[in-house]
Parts: sequence; structure tokens; C-alpha cells
Amino acid sequence: TVITVNKKEHDWHDDLTVQELVDEFYPESVPAAIRLNGRLLTPIQYKKTYVTDGAEVQLIPLLGGG
Repeated sequence: TVITVNKKEHDWHDDLTVQELVDEFYPESVPAAIRLNGRLLTPIQYKKTYVTDGAEVQLIPLLGGG
């Protein structure tokens, strides 16, 4: 399985949920927003939504400012 995360291809396993992807890429925090194939997801959807082969994922980090 190959998916694209923030415009970079990654090999991944089948039956991957969005939550597992977040845990892998952001182990100490949660992105501010996640788009899967152009669709904005809510945090409630992360554990129920699967990332399929060829998916495009955008992980948008939370930006702090002052």
C-alpha cells in the first residue's frame, strides 16, 4: 500500500486508520486538521476512517504564535 502524506509517498499497511497514521506521524501531539482525499475530517472520524491504497492525506499542524 502506498499513500501520500503531505505530498510525500509512504509505504503503508492495509487496514490503516487515520488515528494510526496520526499516532505514527505525530506521536506527541495531534495535527490541527486532517484532510483525506480532499475531505476535512473531524477527530471523531479518525478511529473509524480507513486510509486506502493511493490515498492523499494532508496533516496540518497546529501553529503557535505570539
